[in-house]
Amino acid sequence: MALKPWYKIVTPREDLREGKPLDASEFAVHLDQVRDGRAPTDYQQPERFFDRTYLTQNLLAFAAEVVRRLSGTKTETSAVFNLNTQFGGGKTHFLTLLYHLAGHGVKAERWKARLHRKVGTVVFFESNGGQARTEATVPEIRLAVAEPELDIGNVDTVLEALATSCYYLTSERNRYRFGLSPNLNKLLADRRASIQPAKIEERVRSEVQKVFSAGSGVERVYFPEKSSQVSDRPVLTLVVLAPNQSMENEDKVRQLVETMTKECGKSGRTFKSALVWCVPDSATTLHDEARKVLAWEDIEDQDHDRLDDGQNEAMILLGL
Repeated sequence: MALKPWYKIVTPREDLREGKPLDASEFAVHLDQVRDGRAPTDYQQPERFFDRTYLTQNLLAFAAEVVRRLSGTKTETSAVFNLNTQFGGGKTHFLTLLYHLAGHGVKAERWKARLHRKVGTVVFFESNGGQARTEATVPEIRLAVAEPELDIGNVDTVLEALATSCYYLTSERNRYRFGLSPNLNKLLADRRASIQPAKIEERVRSEVQKVFSAGSGVERVYFPEKSSQVSDRPVLTLVVLAPNQSMENEDKVRQLVETMTKECGKSGRTFKSALVWCVPDSATTLHDEARKVLAWEDIEDQDHDRLDDGQNEAMILLGL
């Protein structure tokens, strides 16, 4: 039997079929054009946009965090993202992705959930009686979920997302399988839940002081609660506010800084311009990262002897 031509098996996009590849100017979309309905079709229509967007790990992580934040979840979510990239780094593309998620969230979530289910199902069945092994390789997974409109690169991104979120999925050298033993994700989640808030706050403050302790020629005052704790002297002084005194409570923090700048105890401050203030953007991120570090340290100290070879290797890759 003769082999079918490749173009009858994998249908090229219409722009390639018609010999009309995207113009270079279409890659530099303006968000206002998407909002006003003036953008090219590939950016305007959510289905086409997501079909042609390679969802990197960072894109998925940012998008998931924004969706959780918009739904009211403040745990492990940020109110502000600093997208610091060069021209063409994908900032507007990411904003367009968020625009479609906000306006067509149900469709986008269904699209992502469908691909996650397909990939997860393939790994599950291969883990329970695959053709040769009780595991699924990346090529096998790609072949199983492939379809004409799917960007096959998104399969790798989904696998990365599943590997960092599933509790009983193990991955080693591009081979994936579900088992009965919990992986490091499960151990980390359990340990995170047991870390006490006081221990988290202590670790955050300790790490902040380490960051600002380097260098000389500047006095440092850490986490003052009262203006009298900041001396009034003609010496350049860096005043570092506590993590809970962040810009998330901007009005309150501005009032605190203004009061401490003008006053020193019950007297007016003479050397106001000697003070340089450092205010955290958000306490949430600092506390979340501290909780994670403390959880990893507990796993290393208390569970090290119970980890299998794959888990120990993963710990080494994490630098633990």
